[in-house]
Amino acid sequence: METSGDVLIVDAGGEGDHLKIQEAVDKAEPGDEIQVLSGLYEEDVLIDKSLTLEGEEGVVISGESYGVKVEADDCYIGNISVEQSKVGIEVVGNSNSLNSIHVSESGKGVVFFQSKSNSLMNSTIENCSTGILFYQDSSNLMKDCTVSGSEQQGIRVSGSQNSTFSGNFVSSSGYHSIYLSRSDDVSVLDNNFTDNERGAYIFESVRSRFVNNTLGDGLNLESDVREGWNTHEIYGNQVGDGSLEYYIDNSDVDLEFISGQIILVNCSGFSIRHNDLSNVESGVTLASSSNNTIYGNDLRKNYRGVDMFNSENNTFHHNNFVNNTFQVHSVDGSSKDNSWSDGLGNGNHWSDYGGDDDGSGGRTAEDGVGDTEIPHPSDDNGYGYHGLDSEPLMDEVVKSNNVIELNNDSGGWNFVSFGIEMGEVELDELLSTVDYEKVMYYSSEDDRWLSFVPGREDHFNEPITLERSMGFWVNVQEQQELNLTGVVPTRTLVELEPGWNMVGIAAMNDVSESELPSEVDAVGIYNGSREYFIEYIEPGEVILKRGSGYWIHNSGDDSVMWNVH
Repeated sequence: METSGDVLIVDAGGEGDHLKIQEAVDKAEPGDEIQVLSGLYEEDVLIDKSLTLEGEEGVVISGESYGVKVEADDCYIGNISVEQSKVGIEVVGNSNSLNSIHVSESGKGVVFFQSKSNSLMNSTIENCSTGILFYQDSSNLMKDCTVSGSEQQGIRVSGSQNSTFSGNFVSSSGYHSIYLSRSDDVSVLDNNFTDNERGAYIFESVRSRFVNNTLGDGLNLESDVREGWNTHEIYGNQVGDGSLEYYIDNSDVDLEFISGQIILVNCSGFSIRHNDLSNVESGVTLASSSNNTIYGNDLRKNYRGVDMFNSENNTFHHNNFVNNTFQVHSVDGSSKDNSWSDGLGNGNHWSDYGGDDDGSGGRTAEDGVGDTEIPHPSDDNGYGYHGLDSEPLMDEVVKSNNVIELNNDSGGWNFVSFGIEMGEVELDELLSTVDYEKVMYYSSEDDRWLSFVPGREDHFNEPITLERSMGFWVNVQEQQELNLTGVVPTRTLVELEPGWNMVGIAAMNDVSESELPSEVDAVGIYNGSREYFIEYIEPGEVILKRGSGYWIHNSGDDSVMWNVH
């Protein structure tokens, strides 16, 4: 760096102008340059005038309170190391530049305190209590630095405004990689935060920009006010081997087969299914988001499996909550009115559930659903699940591929069911990969047929929403396979209306007719002998197979529940 003043030489070996750095600072005039030769300097260095402090290789400062404290403006500090100080370098002045700094084995590595327009570049901070602290500062820059081995946060930003962090590498922190607390308009760009105990954290901050970072364990977002959730710009970030999906003010989106983390803010109608949301800060975060369905996901070893703020009427089922520090967390208990079951007898699997499947309370023993210690989970002083999973699954949910053979041996009609949990999707969407001519379904509740023909646009074409307990007629003109992916239900509660019901078998295994309710007096199967033909058989003579459709007749006057498992 060019200077306009004099050059003062500091040499601990006695060959320079001064033995101590502080002596040179005291003698220097604003604009002077102090060159420090290799050696150990055991002193606190206070810079209270605009200077250049440049070290050669091997310069080490070790101070009792701080290595270097910069109170002046427009200083340049370059190529020095600080070791074993309470604070490595503290900057309280403005418009200073720190370059090629190395701080180790200290309390706080580098501190910017109520200062602005400073920069820290190309520097290394290692094995400090806190790597970097930005406190009540503004418009500061940290670029191309490495922070490792911090006992607490790698980077802590508190009360900061308009600061930028770009191209930094933070690893092996004992707590968060970067922690933003009540800091606004902070930009975090193209950083690599990996192998830290916790991920990145945005707390009570607005208008943050997290773009194109490698976030390792992901991002924890928390605020008591809406602006702390919906004013951020977050995209292009990698989490583990996957991605961070952040949505604001959106609706009716399907998110499936994602690895990483999902954050929804003011969203509704989302279907979050079949994702691996593990080893992150929070697998799913919902803020002011309602009427979403979250099912068939793996939520493992996260700090929070699900995190919610002011979010209600969401449905969770067939998820694996395994060894999360907090299985589900609700900010200030604001998210209580959610459903933890699919309504067909299946809740979620919880690794901390200790109940039994013994038939207690009039339930069915050994059907894979817990019967004791209900309700579960419980409220835990603000960190509980805030819901009642009264149908907890004993075993982990298993994902499955289901292949349905469609043929035209008997005029093209196939009587099928899907046998796995696919969520609420329209049949025409589900069948989009096959060439079919018509779908028909009989609604026992409405006592009428529904049909759908691809490409037909009239009032006779009625969308048919899939439920796994339904059976369907599908007409095709050539042999083909329908390949589906979903979760295997532990059990399905099928409501049989009086009279004939068109149902499918959604269970882990084939089902014996002996398991049918006593009110059932006939079963109809499609035997393939001719087009659209049903053979009616008395109960007990056939095994009901997963993936097939059946007619089942309820001879009673009232609907009955059939527990399929």
